[in-house]
Amino acid sequence: MYVRIGKAATLLEVAKSTLRRWKKEKKFTADYRTQGGHRRYSMIRLLQIIRQLPAIENSIKTIVDTRPQVVTYARMSGSKQREDLKRQQEYLKGYVKTQGWHLVNQYQDIGSSLNDNRQGLIRLIKELPVIQPAMIVCSYQDRLARFGLTLLQTICAIFNMKIVVTHESVHKKSLEEQLVNDVLAILTSFAGKLHRARRGK
Repeated sequence: MYVRIGKAATLLEVAKSTLRRWKKEKKFTADYRTQGGHRRYSMIRLLQIIRQLPAIENSIKTIVDTRPQVVTYARMSGSKQREDLKRQQEYLKGYVKTQGWHLVNQYQDIGSSLNDNRQGLIRLIKELPVIQPAMIVCSYQDRLARFGLTLLQTICAIFNMKIVVTHESVHKKSLEEQLVNDVLAILTSFAGKLHRARRGK
């Protein structure tokens, strides 16, 4: 579990400016920074220090957020769908709130589900071992990836995480329908690449 700099300072009975100074002096640094540059501190490391401070041990339960920590991932295919991407993010944020979970971070991309070099997805994968959320929440399974999803599920299983899909397909697609959709997605992706290459010339 990770906490903000304010909670970390409260637990250690120091000012936030002290934590920032310790970071500059390389005495005590944050475990990671969010996409917006905010510091996050590991409760494991903080508790190691807190055990030496009996005076504040009784207040730990009231300060620590015990709700399941989750991250969300949103994706749209084209740059003209930025507003749709914002709505998708807001929906996921609201869904997490109604479930009583704690939203740690949101990741997003604009790009094809076949693109394995999406910055938001890569950042999510890199930060999973650090944040170790209980769940990754997305609206549809192919928002994360059309292919390679099994590999991502394996990574999540290593850290005991789950992928939660808010919109399961009502209509169970047959194998033939899945293959047709996959082929169409591949053709669409390559057609887009060819169009961009020609436009560049």
